[in-house]
Amino acid sequence: MKDSSLQEKSTERRSFLKKGSRTAAVLLAGLFLLGCQARVETIPVLDTPAHHTDVGMRLLERGKLDQALREFRLAKALDPRYPPAYLGAGMVYRSQGDFAKAFAELQEARTNAQTAAQKISARAEIIVTYRQAFLAGQGEKDWLKISEQEFAEGTAQPGDHSALYYAMGRAYLTAYEFLKAEEMFRKVVSRDGPYARSASAELAIIEKVKQFMREGR
Repeated sequence: MKDSSLQEKSTERRSFLKKGSRTAAVLLAGLFLLGCQARVETIPVLDTPAHHTDVGMRLLERGKLDQALREFRLAKALDPRYPPAYLGAGMVYRSQGDFAKAFAELQEARTNAQTAAQKISARAEIIVTYRQAFLAGQGEKDWLKISEQEFAEGTAQPGDHSALYYAMGRAYLTAYEFLKAEEMFRKVVSRDGPYARSASAELAIIEKVKQFMREGR
């Protein structure tokens, strides 16, 4: 009887241990899944149009044009109407000297623009592209007039127009319209934005040209 009782207790202990092991395994599995879920939730979402566009812009600044274009294409694949991706692609093509593709992308950015800031940025980059195409000998005959139209429509939008004033100032400077260029650059400087330092440098150049002309050289 005693041996039978000991055997029953031993069987009960083994059964309890097995149940405890199964319970522990379930708990550990649950904790692992919770841990995985927590880690997944803390990982930033990288496959978005905004992320690819941001990466593309950084690559563009570093002169890695092909890699930048790839990021902009990925952004457009995720959202075919995402304006900043078209803007970036247009800037890449412009840097490569392919002005036809640059204009196509920038006009798409302008068409798809959803905010005033996006519309302003698109028109500013279009003005920059008209100027650079002219300097490359591939510009429209009336490129300056077209740029003025883009400028007028861009400044009709509410918001910061510094990029437009700066782009138009450089366009006037290229066309040797120094007084108009000076007016544009002074407006940029008065706003003290990201283009202010560059505009100040352009004003210094204009001042030297004016001095040169006054001295009749």
